[in-house]
Amino acid sequence: MTVKELRQGLRARMFVVPFLTVHVVIIAVLIVEFVVLQTLVRSGAAGSLSEEVVNFIQFGLFWLAVGVVVLGILPMAGVTALQQEMRNGNTELLLLTRLTRWRIVLGKWIMLNIVGGLMFFSILPYILVRYFLGGLDVRQNLMMAAFMLCGNIALNALMIGASGYRNYALRFLVAASGAGAGAASFAAMVGFAYGTNRSTLGWMVLINAATACALFALFGLQLARTRLRLYEYPYEPPPSRLILTLLFCAPVFILMICAMTFWSRGIGNLVGPGLLIWFLLLIDRPPREGTAAPGLQS
Repeated sequence: MTVKELRQGLRARMFVVPFLTVHVVIIAVLIVEFVVLQTLVRSGAAGSLSEEVVNFIQFGLFWLAVGVVVLGILPMAGVTALQQEMRNGNTELLLLTRLTRWRIVLGKWIMLNIVGGLMFFSILPYILVRYFLGGLDVRQNLMMAAFMLCGNIALNALMIGASGYRNYALRFLVAASGAGAGAASFAAMVGFAYGTNRSTLGWMVLINAATACALFALFGLQLARTRLRLYEYPYEPPPSRLILTLLFCAPVFILMICAMTFWSRGIGNLVGPGLLIWFLLLIDRPPREGTAAPGLQS
């Protein structure tokens, strides 16, 4: 399943066009950054600018261009991920081949992550160019690169989950709401971890970022998996509604846990996402063998 999705994804325009565009844009940004900084230094106007403006030129402009592509354009490839199977009736045929819903969803998610990874790692040499141009904080840029990669992984899953809805407006509403909830939770966890580990910024912040990424990736994958259900029992509520409710309430719950465990230097921040991940894995569990046709609801 993953190989099939990857072969289609690498041939799609949604990969080729952004891949070429991002390199053109980043080269243009590097040229602008170099020219502007050299002009300011030669004219002596660099000292009159505020520190925020200089940091934006040296740091923010480059990562703004990368973020638009990695967090904005690339996840859009998943907006129709489930529609081909759902509209053409392929879901029933795939499940009858003993492909579980988890395998279908994971195949599409892994494909998007590989495509995003290819795009992301292809722009890392530009960081070396900026390093040799001077004024580059390697640690800060590597941290930002890790945040971008985590964000792309989570957004890919959320977009796949939203693609299970037929209405385009509803898809973008679910995806945007999930991205907002993820950004708020990410900011809370990383903010508390950074506030209590200023002298050792690094591993604990990255662990918090990776945990937030795993949580919201699981939200998206579970939502996509529930949209592929072939039937629902009349006495049980739709699992997708429960997942969306947890998704929207997650930032409040995580913020409360972070505030109550602020003394733990970032370790306590992992309790909230850990509980949510455990609960998400209990939702829509496949039936035991012998209670349903093999593979239909797994």
